[in-house]
Amino acid sequence: MNLNRRQWAVLITMDTLLLLELILAMYLGSIYGDLSSTFLSIFVPAAALTVLTCRKIIKSLAGTGTSTPDKR
Repeated sequence: MNLNRRQWAVLITMDTLLLLELILAMYLGSIYGDLSSTFLSIFVPAAALTVLTCRKIIKSLAGTGTSTPDKR
């Protein structure tokens, strides 16, 4: 699957957001003392929303921008 530049930007942004969500969920879990419950109640919905939103954006950008060369 070839991704254009805008799709790559969305993909990199999604990865960054997921990392920040992971850090925030672990930090808040350590503050409140119940790491498992707090982590799962924060990270899972945030990660699902991020992934689903970014997938929708990537699909909508499929026909725009310049595509990167195929490395096959």
